Amino acid sequence: MYFTYLCFSLIESESKKVINFMVVEKTMVEYSSKMEAWATKALLIQLLDKQVKIRVLTTDRSPALKSLMKEVNQERKAHNDPAIKHCFDSWHFGKSIAKDIWKAAKLSKCISLSCWLKSVKNQIYFGIVYCGGNAEMLREIILSIPLHCAGVHEFPNNSFFKKCAHGPLPEGRAKPYLKVGSLPYKKLERALRGHNDSRLKDLEHLTEIQHTSVNEQLNNLHNIYAPKHTFFGHEQATVRGCLSAIDHNCNVNRPAKKEVDGDDKYERKKSRDGQHYSAKKVKVAKDTRWRAEILAEVVEAVRTHTEPTVKIPTFDNDKIYGKKLPVPDLADVVAATKAKSRFRYPSKQ
Repeated sequence: MYFTYLCFSLIESESKKVINFMVVEKTMVEYSSKMEAWATKALLIQLLDKQVKIRVLTTDRSPALKSLMKEVNQERKAHNDPAIKHCFDSWHFGKSIAKDIWKAAKLSKCISLSCWLKSVKNQIYFGIVYCGGNAEMLREIILSIPLHCAGVHEFPNNSFFKKCAHGPLPEGRAKPYLKVGSLPYKKLERALRGHNDSRLKDLEHLTEIQHTSVNEQLNNLHNIYAPKHTFFGHEQATVRGCLSAIDHNCNVNRPAKKEVDGDDKYERKKSRDGQHYSAKKVKVAKDTRWRAEILAEVVEAVRTHTEPTVKIPTFDNDKIYGKKLPVPDLADVVAATKAKSRFRYPSKQ
């Protein structure tokens, strides 16, 4: 299914509910990498046409979406409409930096970076919260991380972040400081900056704590209703995407189970490396009454011999690529194949 269609959803951040979704076919765009930007623009247009006010749109760090939002805000500015702030998911930003640090820590000369990995991630998230929407302050905090790891905690040349926010550190710490200018220090600085300072340029999109984790949960649920190993037509894929959205909206905010004393019930969750544990709330059973309601309507339609009029949007008018062509004659296909063959042998005399 995922080789032909992709399901894109917009989720409202406070209610965590799906407010719009679309199943896009590859024939709607020139090539598959354009599907995300095309679907995002179509979903935004549908909401804006219904007078839905959008303050922030949070996505992953996609260059195509970055260009799209610039284009959208230019059009809104021409119509005197407020711009939509484009934010990046802060978790993915920290993950990409941690990935580069982990890769560098595998070098024999940079093994000391491994003990700083968790601290660096914490400082990144601290900076996003502490900057208060000031992109320049966030930049100073990010660039001060290597100095903090080198034991330098005051930055008089900065305009906003002049010293670390933590108090006095205990003496005799087991964690070794990095040496300024050393290879581990340079690797850490390079990971924070990104290729050609790409990560520093993206900091203006990270001045708010925004996540796409709820979208990841919806994608996992969608894989249950529309498994990747099974092919579905466009209408089937759209209906199964709708079922995923209904199931998500009915259960995303369900409460946690209670212990005998009335406190929330928790369970242990092990990390992937098996070295750490965290507490996770145990939620009540999922509400599946919506399935019974759909089944009751189907039974009622069968009983009364009525066929509901349902129009499933497949956007056939937008399928501009991959249109069906007339089937050529077999003899013509054989002749054309022989003429284009790269394996030609000289005829026997």
